[in-house]
Amino acid sequence: MMNQSTGIRNVVFDLGGVLLEWNPRQIVARAFEDPAVARRVLDQVFQDPDWLEFDAGNMSEPKAIRFFAGKTGLGEPAIRRLFEVYRDGLAPIPESVAFFDAVHRMGLRRYCISNIHHTIFTDLARRHPFLRDFNGVVTSGRVGILKPDLRIYEHLLTTYALEPSATVFFDDRTDNVQAAVNAGIHGVLFTGAETARQCLQRMINTVREDAS
Repeated sequence: MMNQSTGIRNVVFDLGGVLLEWNPRQIVARAFEDPAVARRVLDQVFQDPDWLEFDAGNMSEPKAIRFFAGKTGLGEPAIRRLFEVYRDGLAPIPESVAFFDAVHRMGLRRYCISNIHHTIFTDLARRHPFLRDFNGVVTSGRVGILKPDLRIYEHLLTTYALEPSATVFFDDRTDNVQAAVNAGIHGVLFTGAETARQCLQRMINTVREDAS
């Protein structure tokens, strides 16, 4: 049931670094034993602008594997393995999942905006059932827009008929948070689940006090 006693009705989550682990250095270290190779892969895959082309849905996964195999010179089997480790590395953060569940118990709706390829998100949702519990999901791979582009936030608001002032967004990057603020959303920098829970509760309590 939606919480009608406060102005906050919607909570929007980023994925990597908020609900899911995101540590590219660990991912490449798990995929490649040679530190020099791991550094090269980090630079030429995850930290390269071409990775954003994949996140934006401009490359299919097979095409991305072929592309990065050629770019790194490691061959397709090695990059295919990297993508498997990448999926494994996006593991749920237990404290954040507990916060996600608490938001539901508070009577608030839950949404997602994430820079992630749609096939990766689909696979992760199969692995981790809580990712199927969102009231709505916007991924860069589906809409072809990356955070912090203002249009991805506007797409969420328009698609799900959300009131910006009734919406809170948690992200671990300041530029993404600022873009949400520019869209009229309450943007909060995510530094941990407990801090986020306290911040959300303060926002709710503040509105209650103002209404009393």
